[in-house]
Amino acid sequence: MGKLQSSNIVTSSFYDASGTVEVRVWEASGYGTYPQVNCSVDPDFVLVGGGAYVINGYGLLTASYPQDASLTTWVARSKEHLYSSPHTLICYAIGIKLMNISKSTLMQYMSLRTNVSSVNNSYTSTSVSLPSGYLLIGGGASVPAGAGQLLCQSNPSGQTTWQAAARAHGYYYTTSVTSYAIGINPRIAGFGNLDVKCYQAASHFIGSGCDDVQSYPESGYVLSCVGGRCTWNGMGRMLYKLQPNTTYGLSAVAGSKDHQGTCSGETFVYVCELKKI
Repeated sequence: MGKLQSSNIVTSSFYDASGTVEVRVWEASGYGTYPQVNCSVDPDFVLVGGGAYVINGYGLLTASYPQDASLTTWVARSKEHLYSSPHTLICYAIGIKLMNISKSTLMQYMSLRTNVSSVNNSYTSTSVSLPSGYLLIGGGASVPAGAGQLLCQSNPSGQTTWQAAARAHGYYYTTSVTSYAIGINPRIAGFGNLDVKCYQAASHFIGSGCDDVQSYPESGYVLSCVGGRCTWNGMGRMLYKLQPNTTYGLSAVAGSKDHQGTCSGETFVYVCELKKI
């Protein structure tokens, strides 16, 4: 099972071209065979996205999602699969702050929507859309804790819908999958208008093993969330990384890998970004 996780660690801040939209990334980590890690933004920020990354062992992702409508905490889960494999899981939380706008005011322009799929024993998928007037700024996906299915998709589809999918691997496991969409009304009184968009940014095909794909936001924009999905031709590929990478600026990285058998496939990374206009 999971062990105690580390405290939140905050990275440097990142800004859009106007300098009035601030994005900050926090991270926390845990270790175990079924770790769950929660990571929260500071009290004056609003959670808009996050991510998860299995950094050693053969663990695979089962959840990367916003905890609830308070938009303060991101949740990540992973698991060993078919054989013992303790591993480290990093959870990321992405928060935003708008210049001269309080958190309580910004929360009035936010929306969180979720949708739970029906159950299936091999491949399970669902999507959720935002109400009228809201644009997608982030999203996530999860299967129930301990479930045998593994995430293979958590990504935007257009500007108002988030898709999620999970698949069984090696054995059939019956479960549901939940999709989460975080939205923002981009016309904010006292601040101005935001340009918010989500899109498929890059992809790569690999014959076997781990595959990471990275993309940066467009010039002048700042990242608000990471999405990813993978395809497979054979036994299967699953997600092990949905990472807001802060090494050189702030970029989106999605990673997939095969497990207990060679499998080719394509990995896609998605970017959600925003700026003031």
